[in-house]
Amino acid sequence: MPKDTIERAIKRATSKEYSSAESVVYEGLGPHGTALIIECLTDNKNRTVKSIRNKFNKNGGSMAPVGYMFDKKGLIWFSSGEANDSLDSMFDNAIEAGAEDIEELGDGKVEIICEFSELQTVSKTLTG
Repeated sequence: MPKDTIERAIKRATSKEYSSAESVVYEGLGPHGTALIIECLTDNKNRTVKSIRNKFNKNGGSMAPVGYMFDKKGLIWFSSGEANDSLDSMFDNAIEAGAEDIEELGDGKVEIICEFSELQTVSKTLTG
């Protein structure tokens, strides 16, 4: 994609005339039955839905309800030393802050899963 096109898109998105943009969510089945949720920010819902539907059709998919297959979750990864705590104290702090699960991945990496609405709270609790 040309640099000028990217710069124009950024300039348009940050301008005041783009303040009428709406957030829309489309669901569908992609190739081989892959469930997709597509979140868009658009100033023209009709043009966007036409474009999304066209992409689904060209690639062997279809727009269909699939939201029931997903849960919106927050995911935090830490490397050893990023949070100045031991794994046990990190686990306790994460659970108190609202984390649902914490797992040691090896190589000093830790994965924390929480509700999406609690992502910032859990992250701040562990880093600060």
